Amino acid sequence: MLAGMLVSCSSNPTLTTTPAEQADSLNYETITMMQSIDGCDKDSSGCTYIEFAYPQFINTSGLLADSLTAIIQHTFGDSEKNILSPDSVQHNFIASYIAFKKKENIYTTPWFVEKSLMVLSQNPKWISLVYDERTFTGGAHPNSYKLYSVIEKASGRKMILTDFFDSTAIYKLMGLGETEFRSVKGINPNQGLEDAGYWFEKNRFHLNNNFYLNENGITFFFNHYEVGPYSLGSTEITIPANKLVKLMKK
Repeated sequence: MLAGMLVSCSSNPTLTTTPAEQADSLNYETITMMQSIDGCDKDSSGCTYIEFAYPQFINTSGLLADSLTAIIQHTFGDSEKNILSPDSVQHNFIASYIAFKKKENIYTTPWFVEKSLMVLSQNPKWISLVYDERTFTGGAHPNSYKLYSVIEKASGRKMILTDFFDSTAIYKLMGLGETEFRSVKGINPNQGLEDAGYWFEKNRFHLNNNFYLNENGITFFFNHYEVGPYSLGSTEITIPANKLVKLMKK
């Protein structure tokens, strides 16, 4: 019966071709794949499903190709269980839910997993990606997670703040970031961050390496539980481009 249910929930990946923004941009296709119990619609009530979406890059080679492949494998595989295939990860998720329901006879709450890796922007030197995750496998509430990555095309490595700003500029950037953070969260300039419910180390604001850049400026994202309890939510701040011009490395 379990095997039959697994077969019935299988679905084939779909491809969407995404044109390059310009001649030096990477071409890719977006692969979307989903499995659900009994082929139910993910938007219907009571549907347990798992959905992935990620770019499959075309004609990419060398260190960059290795890096992008590793990111996709790490994101959509399960290294702890030595399951590398996204399709197998989805099968395992559905099987786990079926086994849990069989063990807990009265359990009816559906589970879901949504994972996506998307290209935000490109230029000749780097490509920006965003990873979004939403999951629920029981508990008080669903969980979500967002990670930005700026990948250097020449080396394939993930870039960090010190690639764009020296130590003096980062110190000034922290001040700009705190101003934006307080504005977004409605925190009075004279109020301590700890008093507002946030747990920055030593009660001093800091920026993380979860960021991306575009023509509007530099955007940082703080996930749930990163700098405060779940009730205070996640936080996204953008420092405008006109404030960065004199701070960034040439």
